[in-house]
Amino acid sequence: MKVAVVGGTGTVGRHVVAQLAADGHEAMVVTRSRGVDICSGVGLNGALAGAQALIDVSGQIRMRSSSAIAFGQTVTKNLLAEAQRAGVQHYVAISIVGIDRVPYPYYKGKLAQEETLLRSGFPATIARVTQFHELPEQFLSRMPLLAPMPTMPCRPIAAATAGHQLAKIVTGEPLGFAPELAGPQQESFADMAQRILHADRLHGRPTGKFRTDKFRTHKHVVPFVPRGRTGRAVLAGGLLPQTRPGEALIVAGPTFEEWLADRYRPGSIRRLAQA
Repeated sequence: MKVAVVGGTGTVGRHVVAQLAADGHEAMVVTRSRGVDICSGVGLNGALAGAQALIDVSGQIRMRSSSAIAFGQTVTKNLLAEAQRAGVQHYVAISIVGIDRVPYPYYKGKLAQEETLLRSGFPATIARVTQFHELPEQFLSRMPLLAPMPTMPCRPIAAATAGHQLAKIVTGEPLGFAPELAGPQQESFADMAQRILHADRLHGRPTGKFRTDKFRTHKHVVPFVPRGRTGRAVLAGGLLPQTRPGEALIVAGPTFEEWLADRYRPGSIRRLAQA
C-alpha cells in the first residue's frame, strides 16, 4: 500500500514512516520542508497522487481559539479535496484524548479538524492519543532557564508507540473513531519535566531533535497549578482517558520511566514500543 504521511518528519510522523516501511508499505512524506504547505495549499496539488491512504500527523500550535479553529478547518478541507482527487480510500487523523473536555485553544482547533473530517462523509478514522513522553522535553528546549510546567495529570505514551498504532490503523477499515490510545501509568507533567532534567544531569544529553546545551546545569523546572476554566478541567482529569462502558481503550508501553531510561541509556527498552 502507498500511504501519504502528512508531517512525516515530525515527532510521531517519523515513526509512522518507519513502521510502514517495516510492514512492507510505501510512505510518501508530505511536509513543508518538501514544498507542501497544507494551510495555504501551495505545493499540495498532486502531492497525494498514487496514494491509497493518508495519515495526517501534522500540527501547529495556535494560542487564539479563532485562529486554531480556522487552521484546523482549512488544512482538513485542503487535504480532503486533494485526497478525493487522488482517489485516497482511507484518511487517518491523529487527535488528542480529552479535547472535548478541556477548553484550550489548540484543542478547539483539533476538534474543528475532527468535525470537518467526520462531516465530510469521507472514509476516515480519528485516533485520539494522550500526551507524548517527548512533550516535556520539547517544552524544556524552548523555555528560559526557569521553565514553568503545569502540575497536570496525564497518561503519557511514547511517540513511537503512537506511530506504530497509526500505521496499523491506516491499513484497516475506516472506523470513524478508533479506540483511544494511552500509556500504562498516570504521571504529572511537571514531574516528568523534572525527571528529564535529572536524567540529563546524571547521564548526559541524549541524541535527538530536542537536544540543548541549556539542559544539563542551568535549567530548572518551576511547577505551577493551572488556573481558570482550562486549569480546572485539566486538574479534574480532563486529559485522562474516560471511556464509557463498552468502549475500547488501548493501553501500550513503555512507561515514562522505561522510556526515560532508554532515552538516556539506550538499550533494550526501545523495542517495548513495538509490542
